[in-house]
Amino acid sequence: SGYPFQYPDLRRALDNLLKSK
Repeated sequence: SGYPFQYPDLRRALDNLLKSK
C-alpha cells in the first residue's frame, strides 16, 4: 500500500483487509 495516510492504524486495517482477500 502506498497511500499518503495520516493514520497508521487505519492504513494498517485497510492493508489487512486487502491481504485477507
